[in-house]
Amino acid sequence: MGNARVTCVMAIRSIALALLLCVAAPALPAAAEQTPGQKLFRKRLLNDRGVKPEIKRVLRNGGFVDRDIRFGDLTGDGKSDALVLVNEGGSAGRIALYVYSSHPPRNDDGGGGDELRIRYKNQNLYRARAKLKQTSAKRPNGAVVYKTPVYDPGDELNDPGAMEVVEVRWRPRRSRFGVHSRRTVDRVRSRFCADSGEYCTKTIKTAGGRIYLEIRSVTLSGRYTLCVTPPEGEQECRFFTLRRIGDRFVSRVGWKANFPDGGPGRYRVVWRLGADQLGPALGFRRG
Repeated sequence: MGNARVTCVMAIRSIALALLLCVAAPALPAAAEQTPGQKLFRKRLLNDRGVKPEIKRVLRNGGFVDRDIRFGDLTGDGKSDALVLVNEGGSAGRIALYVYSSHPPRNDDGGGGDELRIRYKNQNLYRARAKLKQTSAKRPNGAVVYKTPVYDPGDELNDPGAMEVVEVRWRPRRSRFGVHSRRTVDRVRSRFCADSGEYCTKTIKTAGGRIYLEIRSVTLSGRYTLCVTPPEGEQECRFFTLRRIGDRFVSRVGWKANFPDGGPGRYRVVWRLGADQLGPALGFRRG
């Protein structure tokens, strides 16, 4: 095992970029025993002038290069690139992300195209998660996709109201990495259907940001109660009516027109028929 690790480290330094030593490393906590890959990239980060002093300070005081170093061809040149994250070692989790590539950018500074260097970085993350997106016929090179939590008032540390998802891709014409897309994904349950098929409830957020609260049923009709609880406030309930549309009874309620705006955050929605609650509480998020 010792000879194998030495061989792998030499392969990294010669930019063979196989870096399979990470696969062969024992599954121990990253902070307890670092793999050769972690040690190598830690040294590179500490010696790189483009790495923020705050990140270097973290690496010297309990932080570490995350054990899960990912490899793949992100530039389409047939060579492997590396996705490296820095873990703060505490509740902040992964706080920085770096893409190492040997693909030479335009107006290369003389370092040569065969040396791994940082071609993309985000050094202002919090509790980030990242992965490499697989190549496809339409996109011969892969992508980096990373997520960070979006917290609303009252959210627990491990239960953010949403996640921001960013996709980073290589831009051949500009010869550099750039953000391909950025979106926010709400983390709320927005749909429920009874096992019997008798009714379905859902919260709907349109592309324009309008929010509707809907119930559909094959048997239920007439008056029902709809209750909405804002992020930091008291529950408000209103009466509405299920009316026949075709072979169904339907009620779609515009939230903003019928309930008070409790500010940004996650809202809880409950439908009731008499004293009975119809399914679990659903929700929507107003960012």
